[in-house]
Amino acid sequence: MKDLNTGKNLMGALFTLLALSLAKLSFATLSLATLSLAPSSSHAAELVIQTGDPGTSSTGYWASATGASMPIGSNRGLYAVVGGAVETYRFETVIPETTDYTLQVYNTCYSPRSHQVTQTLEYTQGSEAFVTDQDCQTDPFVGNWRTLGTYSFQQNETVAFTISSEGSNNSYVGASAIRYVYNETSEPDDNQPPSLQVSESQLIVNANDTITVTASASDTEDGNLSNQIQWQSPVLSTTGTDFIVNVGTSSFSIIVSVTDAEGLTASTEIPVTVNNPQSTFRRFEFGCTLGEVTSLGLNTYNEAALPNVGAMCDRYTAQLTNNDNNRTLFYNAEQGRLDGVVARFPLEATLRNVGISPVNQPLQPHVVNQSAYNFVGLQIHNINFDSLNSAHLVVGQRGTTQNTIEGKKTLNGVSRVNDIGHNQLPNGRADIRLSIDSAGHVTAYWQVPNLSGDPANDNWNLYLGTGELPGTDPNWGNGNQVIIGIVTYAYYSNGLPFWGVADRLEVKEN
Repeated sequence: MKDLNTGKNLMGALFTLLALSLAKLSFATLSLATLSLAPSSSHAAELVIQTGDPGTSSTGYWASATGASMPIGSNRGLYAVVGGAVETYRFETVIPETTDYTLQVYNTCYSPRSHQVTQTLEYTQGSEAFVTDQDCQTDPFVGNWRTLGTYSFQQNETVAFTISSEGSNNSYVGASAIRYVYNETSEPDDNQPPSLQVSESQLIVNANDTITVTASASDTEDGNLSNQIQWQSPVLSTTGTDFIVNVGTSSFSIIVSVTDAEGLTASTEIPVTVNNPQSTFRRFEFGCTLGEVTSLGLNTYNEAALPNVGAMCDRYTAQLTNNDNNRTLFYNAEQGRLDGVVARFPLEATLRNVGISPVNQPLQPHVVNQSAYNFVGLQIHNINFDSLNSAHLVVGQRGTTQNTIEGKKTLNGVSRVNDIGHNQLPNGRADIRLSIDSAGHVTAYWQVPNLSGDPANDNWNLYLGTGELPGTDPNWGNGNQVIIGIVTYAYYSNGLPFWGVADRLEVKEN
C-alpha cells in the first residue's frame, strides 16, 4: 500500500507539473505578443541627484565650494570642514522600477580634500560602506563619475546615499552629486560599451623627457568618440586624441577613459616610470621661429587665456593684446596662462633677461604713462593647476610704479603682494630667481641681467634685502612636486598691447 500511494502521488505531481507548464507556455505566448509592440532593445536611463535637489538633506555646516573646478554642469558642490562634529550629506530617492542599478558618485576638483571619505548606501536589503579619495591631486576619477557597484532595487523602494566627515584625514570633505544608471525596460540591454585603443600600455622614460601617447575610441551606437577621450594624471589632464607632456622627475600613472551617450565607459591605466637622477639641470633656450610653445619643450596650462605665445629673435615671446574678463590675470582666484615644467623641490628656477616690451620691439622697455599692471616673470605653482596656490616674481609696471619687480604668494586663493620700488630697472630688464627648499619655503632673488651667460658673473640680490615674498608659503600638496614656468599677464586693459619676453629658463633640482 505504501508503494501504491507513492506511485499515485508521483503521477499526480506529474499531471500538476504538466498543467503548470501549459499555463506558463500560454502566458509566455501572450507576453511575447504584447512585448512585440515595444522597442526591441532596452534604453539606458539614469537618476541624477545633485546637492540642493529634492531628497537631499544634511547635518552640520556645508558651504558652497565656489573654488572647486570640474563642476557637474554649473554645480560646484558643497564642502564640510573636517575635525569638528561629524557632518553628513544625504541623497535620498524613490526607485522607479524593479531592475539593477549602477551607483556612481561625482567628485569636483578641490584640494586639500580628504583621501579617505566614508560613504554609505542604505536600501531594503541592507547597507554597504565605501571609502574613496576626494583630493583632486590623487583621485583619478575627479571630474568624472566613479562607479561604486551594481545593486538590485524594487519599484517604489527608498534608497539613500550618505557622505560623512567621520574618519576623514584631510581638511575638507565634499558633496556634489550621485546617480543610478539602469535599463528602463526589463529586456536585455543591447548597448555595448565603447571601444578604446591606446598607443602605449606602459612607459619607461628618463627624467624630463617629453612623451606622446595617442588614442582612438569608437562606439557602435555613437560612432567616433576619439575627441571625447579623457586623460587624467598628476602632471596634466586634457581631452582629445593626444596626450603630450614633459614628465618631470617622478613616476605617475595616466588614466585614459571614454564614455558613450548611455553612460557606459571604457578605461585603461598607463603606468609611467621615470628614471630620475638625484640632481637634474634643465635649460630652455628659445630660437627665432614664432610657433607653438610645445616646440619649446614646455607644458602649457590654460592656453586659451593667452594664445599667441612662441619664440622670436632668440627669446620667449608672449603677445598680450586681449585681456577681456581679466583672462590673463594671476591674482587671488584668477589664473591666466602658465608655460612650464614639472619639478620636485628642493630646487631653484632662473629666468634670464626678462621684461615687458612694446610689440615687435623686444629690446625696448615698455612704459605706460598711466596706472597699468603689466608683467612677465617666473611662477612656482601647485602641481594641480586648478589649485589656487602659487608664488611668483615678475618684472614690469605695477600701477604707476614703473620698471620694477613684483613679488607675491597666493595661499588657497588669497594673495599678498609688494615690489622693489619705482625705476629700479632703468632698462626694464632683470634676471630673476626663485628657490624652494625641502620644507616648501620660497626665497626670491634678482640681479641686473648677466648677458654673458656665465654663472661666475652672477651677482644676486635678495628680494627686498631678505628674499622673503609677502604672505604665507602656499600649499604645495603632496609629493614635493610643483610646476615651474613663465607667466605674462595684465590687470584690465591699460598698457595693452605688449610683449612679455625672456631669454632663457633654467631649472635645477637638488
